[in-house]
Amino acid sequence: MYFARVAVPAPLLPLDALLDYSIPIELEGKVQLGSFVEVPFGRRKTWAVVFEVKSESQYPLEKIKAVTALKFESPIFDAEHLEFFRWLSKYYFYPLGEVCETAIPGPVRDGSQKTLKLKAAIDKKLPIASVAKALNVAQAAAVNDINASQIPHLLWGVTGSGKTEVYLQAISRTREMGLGAIVLVPEISLTPQVTRRFEERFPGDVAVFHSSQKPSELRRAWLETFHGIKKIAVGARSALFAPVQKPGIMIVDEEHDSSYKQEERLRYHARDCALHLGALYKIPVILGSATPSAETLFQVQNQKMTRSLLPDRAVGQAMLPQIQLVDLKKRLAEKNLNPEIVEQNRDSGIDLPSIRGEFFLSPELRVGLEQVLLERKQAILFLNRRGVGSQLLCRS
Repeated sequence: MYFARVAVPAPLLPLDALLDYSIPIELEGKVQLGSFVEVPFGRRKTWAVVFEVKSESQYPLEKIKAVTALKFESPIFDAEHLEFFRWLSKYYFYPLGEVCETAIPGPVRDGSQKTLKLKAAIDKKLPIASVAKALNVAQAAAVNDINASQIPHLLWGVTGSGKTEVYLQAISRTREMGLGAIVLVPEISLTPQVTRRFEERFPGDVAVFHSSQKPSELRRAWLETFHGIKKIAVGARSALFAPVQKPGIMIVDEEHDSSYKQEERLRYHARDCALHLGALYKIPVILGSATPSAETLFQVQNQKMTRSLLPDRAVGQAMLPQIQLVDLKKRLAEKNLNPEIVEQNRDSGIDLPSIRGEFFLSPELRVGLEQVLLERKQAILFLNRRGVGSQLLCRS
């Protein structure tokens, strides 16, 4: 007789709790590591994920209940994912069964055991793939460095430098080896435009994952990747758990974005989790950004991550704007005015005509605005506060 040690979605169990169930004779050899099964739990039945299969149990046989059903014929998770879930549970102090619940979409967990018929997705006539764009020197070097990297890689490129084309060509090389890819974007609003680029390059090979999908769409996307019909998963942070078969590369676009932090239930950081999952699979993980996070730059500095730079814009002949920094505190110092004294007397009613306006319209800004108006053009002013300001002074 064989026994399955499974994780069930029960929040009151210890973090790493695994429960023993006997495997019926008719399911022996079918229940394996990563299998998705149904088991009795208390007075009800629930789903569970198999983490171990062994030939003995430490509990008396008469007290062990049996697995009642196999919900999928083949395992839904491989050994790397099971280890990944153990790490998530330990690192984020979250029950192991609840971690599995986060990884399996509700329409898949709660749906019927009958698998959708997906043959139509293969038979449908697909559009012709778009032609890869010619890379500049920096982009070509980045693609080569990414595919040769054995540790995470930072793609640091200014806005418009062509980071997405680097992603596409790096994935193309991965697909030539028969491997899959996972691409994370920070916002759901960005998913359609990113998906469009990927679907044009890899028609019929892209599955989309995000929380705004209909249950039927999410279930179909999950099953298409699980059955290997589509090898590229694109989406928000939940795409991290897409069951891509044989992943060969992971990409986290705009890695600095705070949207990668899940703020309810399992509070994971998708970027950090992607780095750990990539290490388990021993595949390249690419973090792309025009403004990398301090954590990522620290990893580069300590040689735990490699780096490629895209210093120039690749879209058309666009040039980066000229930036001029104006230090207003220095202006006050030149006028022998102490900003702290200004703050202390802000509400005192004392007239400070000599310092009003210096924090908002500097001479450089005023001259620039006047020039724009003389040329009958327009200007946009971005403020670093919305609706409130700690201090606003006007000299006039």
